[in-house]
Amino acid sequence: MTTNAVLLPRLAAPLAAAGLSRINVHVDTFHPERLKKIMRFGTIEEIEAGLAAAEEAGLRPIKINCVVTRDYNDMDVADLARRALERDWHVRFIELMPLGGGETAHVALAQFVPTRETRQRIEAELGPLLPLSSANPSDESKNFRFGEGKGVVGFISPISEPYCGSCNRMRLTADGKFHLCLLNDDELDVKKALRTGGGVPAVAAILARAVALKPTGHRLDEGVSTEERQMFQIGG
Repeated sequence: MTTNAVLLPRLAAPLAAAGLSRINVHVDTFHPERLKKIMRFGTIEEIEAGLAAAEEAGLRPIKINCVVTRDYNDMDVADLARRALERDWHVRFIELMPLGGGETAHVALAQFVPTRETRQRIEAELGPLLPLSSANPSDESKNFRFGEGKGVVGFISPISEPYCGSCNRMRLTADGKFHLCLLNDDELDVKKALRTGGGVPAVAAILARAVALKPTGHRLDEGVSTEERQMFQIGG
């Protein structure tokens, strides 16, 4: 489950009791003023309390996701990575994707920070990162560990190091469509097939077609991005 951790002091234990085993916490910085500017609600204290509650409830290891954005939080990446040095947390740094059409995509490209730069900042302050092997060829995260570290530092680089050729992910939107790739607008309607009585065979056929149509690349580095849906409309 992905969360901002604010409600975890109250909900971590019940969620664990209901069968939840892990959480992803999206937090782009632990700097109070910058967090307020990005998040607009919630405080560092609330997030820290939520993380502590999650650990106490056994939702471990904690996984942190951070989207790195120039002049917003790129100066804070080493502080985040330190948590993977001192704790058994998995901290992942994600390149900013220019989702949305028109000016939105161009602004996102202007604020883009390549993984190479993020890694250099981290290693300059905390020391070298050692690569970890992965048994999953479709894993979008390249993972590392500090020599004396307890946790994992991961980098997801859809712009500077695209992994489209090995990606096996699609999303089912809240309005019943298979969204083939976050980085374009192609969708196939599953809800319509179900509501017209197609049942499992119809869904299976749509899924097979979706896999066949899944794109093998993107043009984000050229500023070509999605036009129809923002991330909050796609879900995930």
